[in-house]
Amino acid sequence: MHTIYRPGTEIKHWHGVEVWQRQQGEFQNITLIWSWSTTEHQHYEVNNLPTGSYWIPVSTNPPSAWHPVKVQGTVPPGVRPVNPNGTEYRPDQTYIWIPRESTPQLVGTTTNRVDCDCPHNYPPVAIAIHLSLLNKVANFLATMKIKIFGYLKKNPTKMLPGNRPPTG
Repeated sequence: MHTIYRPGTEIKHWHGVEVWQRQQGEFQNITLIWSWSTTEHQHYEVNNLPTGSYWIPVSTNPPSAWHPVKVQGTVPPGVRPVNPNGTEYRPDQTYIWIPRESTPQLVGTTTNRVDCDCPHNYPPVAIAIHLSLLNKVANFLATMKIKIFGYLKKNPTKMLPGNRPPTG
């Protein structure tokens, strides 16, 4: 896996970067409320997908808002493991999505990976949320169409020039 050593305030400006957090079993996009770090620190890649990767920020002095969890690496650790000194913590259930085209060319590598329950696709489970919103918009537009159709049927004089009043 890979590592990036950058401040969060730099990463947040990369195109397409988002922060996802598992809340009550579903992932929520918390990009707008995420508190980005101003100092350089390690970020570990935790899942590599064709279109981008999920990363976690780590700190030896994490903010309490993270609800910090100690970074655990997979076995065997190898010569360049994650959390080499056993002092790194990560935010609980929080992952930073970085699209492939935004990932810097110069990244470090590790010989093992962070053991965590990261998302396995993009966007994580949020597809259902977005589809639900799209469905609500479609229902609203359909309702408006029915109301407008009924109004124009009762008031054909309100039709735009060149349009025929509805029938049926």
